[in-house]
Amino acid sequence: MKIFSRSLTFSICLLLTSSVFGAVNIAGYYNLVMYPGDNLIANQLDNRTTNGASINYLDSVLINGDITAGTTFTKWDSAANAFLPVSTFDGSSWSINYSFNFGEGALLHTATQWTNTFVGNVYPAAWLGFGGTNIWSPNYANGLHLISSPLPLSGNMDIMFTNAVGRLPQDGESVRILNAASQSYVTTTFHVGSGWDNGNPTMRVGQAAWFNLGPVVPEPGSAGVLGAGLVVYALRRRGRQGKSHLGSVTRPRKRHAPVGRC
Repeated sequence: MKIFSRSLTFSICLLLTSSVFGAVNIAGYYNLVMYPGDNLIANQLDNRTTNGASINYLDSVLINGDITAGTTFTKWDSAANAFLPVSTFDGSSWSINYSFNFGEGALLHTATQWTNTFVGNVYPAAWLGFGGTNIWSPNYANGLHLISSPLPLSGNMDIMFTNAVGRLPQDGESVRILNAASQSYVTTTFHVGSGWDNGNPTMRVGQAAWFNLGPVVPEPGSAGVLGAGLVVYALRRRGRQGKSHLGSVTRPRKRHAPVGRC
């Protein structure tokens, strides 16, 4: 409870109504700035209809801002170790109306700076009170994951690793965080007995990151990920719609050592 009270940095209001989870809703919003280039983003609020059906899709949750036409969005398939096909915003809707739920992360690429407002209900975690009973246990398999905390929290990796993964870090597991404003990455690896080897970086509200769980697997390199969305959009405009796949642009490379702080 103390972590929540110190870390929650978005505006909330309490709604004394029954939620679809059988608890009192904690509803609110947060504003997330999208910087020119790549952004690793998260939707940490839940949107549902009055009958409980989820509407956590791009055309509902990533539409509340002055979005630049040509902005691209994709998610990471951890099983295939590749990006999903790119969705492009045409000025009114997304070409692929992907779902975008609690705990997921995504790569968004945009040419200009703008702000999106995410609105909805907070994940009813048991430790929040208000009748919440849910325990975050995603049970991620070993591999590379682009994920986030299901709760709109900001904190260092000692806090946020557990919030995102649902367990404590294991020896050799690493996290790679993008500073979207500077378009630079920092990677830090956990070692039993000494902690994080490249500082204890902060994940912010609305931010996702790369989590390398279990035995180390190749990650998309900085040069490949940064600007990948723009490259794919250019290919699409040359008439290759339906054939562009971000995985083919950002070929993973073998990583022999943790990347230093950028």
